[in-house]
Amino acid sequence: MTTLTGSSAVESHLHEQVADTASEILVAETVLNDIAAVQATRKGKAREDAPRSDADIALDLQAASLTALISVLQDHRFALSIDRAIESDAHQLGRLSLVERAERDDHRAAVALREGLDLPCQTRPQRMMEQFPEKLIPYTVDVPQKPQRWTWEPSVRA
Repeated sequence: MTTLTGSSAVESHLHEQVADTASEILVAETVLNDIAAVQATRKGKAREDAPRSDADIALDLQAASLTALISVLQDHRFALSIDRAIESDAHQLGRLSLVERAERDDHRAAVALREGLDLPCQTRPQRMMEQFPEKLIPYTVDVPQKPQRWTWEPSVRA
């Protein structure tokens, strides 16, 4: 038997929860469809002025309960989806946060330099950016260069 640890265990557990939630929604929707089918066969069988039967009231209450359950389960499935996205993006978000803090600290140092003040001590995010830039910013963005202007000149034939 394989035991999962760390983020693999969390991802596996979340995947199981999403699958369970989807199954629960399917079951609730199936029962709701069955109730609708039963109610369709019962309509028009009683007199118009007759009070509703206990069975009709029970079916309505059960349908309302299932509709509320489906709504809660769909919300739960959405929350699990957000949780999975946060789990999978947490590392990237942490790196981006560190880069942003380093940029903010660099700006503070630049302002101090411009105003002739003593430079603040280098912060941990700034040191990490200097030591491990490839780990913190693994992707480079190609900025398109301004196109060269060119002119067309007819060739001169000799």
